[in-house]
Parts: sequence; C-alpha cells; structure tokens
Amino acid sequence: MGFNATGGVITNVNGYRIHTFLSSGTFTPNFSGNVEVLVVGGGAGGGNTWSGGGGGGGVSYHPNKSVVGWSGVTITVGAGGAGSTSTSATGTAGGNSSFGDIISNGGGGGGSQLSTPGANGGCGGGGAPASGGGGATTQGNTGGATGYGTAGGSYNGAGAGGGGGGATDAGSPGSGGTIGGDGGVGYTFLGTVYADGGGGRGYNGGAGGLGGSGNGGTGGNDTTHPTNAISNTGSGGGGGVVGGNGGNGSDGIVIIRYRYRRAIPTFL
Repeated sequence: MGFNATGGVITNVNGYRIHTFLSSGTFTPNFSGNVEVLVVGGGAGGGNTWSGGGGGGGVSYHPNKSVVGWSGVTITVGAGGAGSTSTSATGTAGGNSSFGDIISNGGGGGGSQLSTPGANGGCGGGGAPASGGGGATTQGNTGGATGYGTAGGSYNGAGAGGGGGGATDAGSPGSGGTIGGDGGVGYTFLGTVYADGGGGRGYNGGAGGLGGSGNGGTGGNDTTHPTNAISNTGSGGGGGVVGGNGGNGSDGIVIIRYRYRRAIPTFL
C-alpha cells in the first residue's frame, strides 16, 4: 500500500505530499510513521487609538512527529483576533491551533490607550501606554519540539505604539514618540512566512509601523486606518488610529508534509 493520508487541502511537490489545513478537521494516515508538522496559532488584533500591533500566533515545528496508521489526528486551526473597539481593552487574542497534542498559543492583543500593556500570547502584543506583552518560550509538548514567540515592542513617547511580537523577532518599540514600531518577523516554512507581528500606530504625522515581513497588518496614523493581517498566516493586526479600531489578526494554519509513495498495483 502507498504512503498516503487524507484531510485538508492536498498538494504534491517534489516527491512530497503536503496537507494544508485552513480550518479545523482531521488528518488520517494509512500508515504508521513520522511526518513533518507545522502548527501556527491565530494572530491577535491590534489595539485602539494610541495603540500597539497584535502579536503573531505561536509556532511549533516538529520535523518527525509520529502518527498511527488509520487513526485520525484532530486538527484545530485558531481564529484570528479582532482589533480592539475600546480604548480600555487590548486587541482580541488569537485562538490556539493544534495537531493532536501539539498546541500553539494564539497571539497576544495589542495594547490600547487606556488599557494594560500588550497582552501575553504565542507572540506578545505591542505596547501602547506601557510595555509590550511577553511571548511563549516553548510551544511543543512531547518530542522536544521547538517553540517560537518573542515579546512585543513597547510604547514610546506621546502616542506611537510598539509592534507586535513575531515568531522569530521581537516587535520594535515606537520611535521618537511619533513613528510606530514595526512588527516582529515571523517563521519561514516552505517559502512562506507565518506569525508576523502587526505594526504599531504612528502619532502626530508619524508613519504607522509595518507588519513583520508583510503578512502582519500595518499600523494606522492620524489619517490612515490600520490594515488587517494576511489570511491564514497567523499574523497580528495593525494598531488603530485615534477613536478607531485596531486591525484584525488572521487565522492560523496547520501543515503536514511527508514523502509520498504511490501504491504499487497488483496484477493477478
């Protein structure tokens, strides 16, 4: 019998079969063996008014995760968090994603004008009137998985927000009181970057921060609204303008890859 499985969106690339889950489902292999797994939590929403960018979802990568033949593995894809609609609340946290017992935390929401600091999460939310939130130092459970997640940048000056943390780098702090901090850069897998932080809000004519490698949302400023994160990258939304909501974070993703072998036909 061939080395195969069902579940998610299936593609074949250079001798590998890739299962991409953009929403929750079940991965069912017809073999017992090891697969490569990437689990990205949902990105968080940016803060409101003088605000920080949302943190990217946590990332867990397992190069050799064991699976049992004909035993389905439950997949959960965490939802992206909404941008804050209140000056006293951080952006909404992203949802957790999972592949069986592997769990990646959702990102922490960006801080808002009157809120507590950027929230902790898979990657921390950027700060507004205070420091950025912390990121998780580990995301894997069994098997010695490597977890990724760093803290968000802090508020600086009268109104520039810090960037949300990314899976690889911390978010940058606001600069000179006017320039929003850039979101931290995410984690690259198969040529795509996941879990970027969102950019912090600019102030008094300053530019909003950029979102990580470009998948996180850009922070707003006095005249420009923030942007949402790119779909299914687990990235954070940009920090909001005065009296305006933060950008939305994006849903996470789960990717499974293995060497694909077609079934050999049997002739009687």
